[in-house]
Amino acid sequence: MERSKALSVLLAIAAIAVACASVASQTVPQPRPVRKADRRPMPFAPGSETVSVAALEYRSDEQMTQQDRDLAAGAEASIGERAGAAGLDFNQGT
Repeated sequence: MERSKALSVLLAIAAIAVACASVASQTVPQPRPVRKADRRPMPFAPGSETVSVAALEYRSDEQMTQQDRDLAAGAEASIGERAGAAGLDFNQGT
C-alpha cells in the first residue's frame, strides 16, 4: 500500500513538473528594451560644404592627345566585350 502511495505521489510530482516545463516553454518572452543608437558627431557641419563643380570638356578625336585616344579605344573595346557577355547590344545602333 505504501509503495503504491509513494508511486502515485511520484507520478503526480512528475506530471506537475512536465506541465510546468511545457507552460514555461510556451510563454512569450518579454522584449528587451532597445537602446537608442549612439549619436556620432557629423564629420562636417550642415551647410558648411562648398559646392565646386569640375569643368567637363568634350573633345573630338583630333583634339585629344594620342594617350587619351588610346585610352578611349581600349575602354570602348572593353565595354563592348562586357556588354556582349551580358547579352546587351553595344554600339549596334537602333
